[in-house]
Amino acid sequence: MTADRFLGLLGLARRAGRTVHGAPLIFAAMKSKRPPALVIAAADASAGAQKKLRTKCSFYRTPLLHSAYDKATLAHAIGSPGELAAVGVLDAGIAQELLKLSGSDPDTDRNEEM
Repeated sequence: MTADRFLGLLGLARRAGRTVHGAPLIFAAMKSKRPPALVIAAADASAGAQKKLRTKCSFYRTPLLHSAYDKATLAHAIGSPGELAAVGVLDAGIAQELLKLSGSDPDTDRNEEM
């Protein structure tokens, strides 16, 4: 049930225009005035992609959540064809709710803010 709620909320964020998906777009958003409040990495993302996400998220002080979902499931949740290694959530409220639903702590330097 929690998995359905997590993926449903992620889809809702996408329909509201509050997500960016794919590593290049996430990295570009991190440099903008309104960076992602949370980055969700797929469980089966390559080691290189995970390392790059971890490095960039640490540098830009963005929470990184290592999800239990594979690339195809994340893509399906936001209505994107193919597979996605990562999804960035731009809305802080939705990001906090996703963190609650996941039940895990993100990798971040700013845990006190979340």
